[in-house]
Amino acid sequence: MPAPAAPEDAPIAEVAAVPDPPVEAAPAPAPVEAPAPPEDVHVTLKSEPAGAEVRDGDEVLGATPLALDVPRERLPRALTLQLPGYARAELVVTAEAPAPPAVALTALPLPPKPAAARPAPDRTPSAAARPRPPKQASPGDRPPSDGTKKPQRELDIILER
Repeated sequence: MPAPAAPEDAPIAEVAAVPDPPVEAAPAPAPVEAPAPPEDVHVTLKSEPAGAEVRDGDEVLGATPLALDVPRERLPRALTLQLPGYARAELVVTAEAPAPPAVALTALPLPPKPAAARPAPDRTPSAAARPRPPKQASPGDRPPSDGTKKPQRELDIILER
């Protein structure tokens, strides 16, 4: 069936446009904060050869290989590696570069071998160096037969069986 026709003198309804409710913008995402850097920086020190003493100024920290947790506020930090027979190595540890993979220590040249120790000379007058008193003629001395002034000594040898 057809819809009834509206009478001509019927009032026309006015439709007012209703504004849409304001669309609220989505809240801005909270800024993503980078995780706070750790308070300590892990440092691993190695040397070639191992066993070098690690020092921070006068403080001995240990021997290589050595793992340390250094407070970030104490960086940068100058460390010294030393091993007898090798040149001292110095390095600076920072938060960005905690340590090289390994520090190669340079061997020092060997000192020359000392000369063989000789005994100190004897400073006491030896029998050969002491002046001898003049020899006096003994009863067994006789003048030499060849006319020299040296006396000859007689020697008696007795053999027994």
